[in-house]
Amino acid sequence: MRTPSTSKRSGFTLVELAIVAVLLAICLAALGLFESSNRKTLSQSAAVGSAQDRAHQALERVLLELSGASIATLVPDPTGALGSDEIVFQKSTGVTPAGDIVWSPRTRLALTLEQGEVLDGVDNNHNGQSDERCLTVTYALGTPDERTITIAHRIPALFPKELANGTDDNGNGVVDEKGFNVQRVGNLLSVRLASQARGGAGKWVTWSENSNLRLRN
Repeated sequence: MRTPSTSKRSGFTLVELAIVAVLLAICLAALGLFESSNRKTLSQSAAVGSAQDRAHQALERVLLELSGASIATLVPDPTGALGSDEIVFQKSTGVTPAGDIVWSPRTRLALTLEQGEVLDGVDNNHNGQSDERCLTVTYALGTPDERTITIAHRIPALFPKELANGTDDNGNGVVDEKGFNVQRVGNLLSVRLASQARGGAGKWVTWSENSNLRLRN
């Protein structure tokens, strides 16, 4: 009596190998997309942190410079709806025996164009932003000892959600607000400043800070 013989199949067929290869390729592609997305997310988070740090540090520096400034010395006096992206001020340093106030040399905070930029709506310095600004402080303004330093870079031309259209687009009380702006109401000076950083895939992020400073009469 003949007994049916059975044979065990060894190895994989070409079809099975093809299926495995396709599944492996899909898994690798999904992993690559996940890693790419994760890198972009981390890059954007780092950019937000960088913009936040720069804005905060710059605002603290501005408040320090303006501390003790007198309303009577402000030029221009930024009381209008536009506020100002430039301000000259002095501080009282004492009183003479005759009772006259002794004023410090004039100091100016001003928003200026970043090096290589021109006010034409074009990215002249080829860094991804057009009409980019920086914030400078000038000491001893108008004297032989005058000197200017930059205290903040990568300031946008306009504050977040603001357009150059004669309207207060972001609803904070200032019209056509620049990336740095001061506005006085009574003896309170509102200071607003925005900073940018470049994240993943060249995408820029903006962070804004604001604070109030009480001025002297």
